Amino acid sequence: MRPRLLIVCFLLSATAAFAQVETAVPQEEMPAQREETAVPQLEAKDIERVEDSVETKSPLGAVLRSAVLPGWGQFYNESYWKVPIVLGISGWMIYGIISEHQNFLDYRDRYEATITEDNPAGDLRLKRFREFYRDNRDTYGWWLLVTYLLQIADAYVDAALFSFDVSEESSVTLLPAPAGAAIQWRF
Repeated sequence: MRPRLLIVCFLLSATAAFAQVETAVPQEEMPAQREETAVPQLEAKDIERVEDSVETKSPLGAVLRSAVLPGWGQFYNESYWKVPIVLGISGWMIYGIISEHQNFLDYRDRYEATITEDNPAGDLRLKRFREFYRDNRDTYGWWLLVTYLLQIADAYVDAALFSFDVSEESSVTLLPAPAGAAIQWRF
């Protein structure tokens, strides 16, 4: 197997080496050159500047806006329908953190009240509740962080693709053809 691979590599490199060799064509075999025709020259004053009519958004601007205030980057990108989703999910996560933290504090105080000299471990059922609410609070915090990072990434992608045309007028279609496949491009 290895000698065959070496032979194939050698043949490929040898053909590539001769592909760039220039051959000299005698002057009499060259086609007669046409007379040069006068091409009108354009000057800078004759050229009219046309401004690009496609509106673009700054991805960095969208990221910074979303980092400062969640949902602001989506608003900047004119994705108004995403703003209540971002704010709703973030609000739900913040509510969960506050609620679980209050339950954690409540069960922490109850558990600490059960610790006595006779029972130094306290009520283990209350300790389990305390740990349960602390874990839930921390889980809500992690999901809030994930939501925050995802809305920043969404603002970046939305700004980068803001001028991307998604109209029905332009499309690329893969069609079956007698010799295999064909690509149809409409714009």
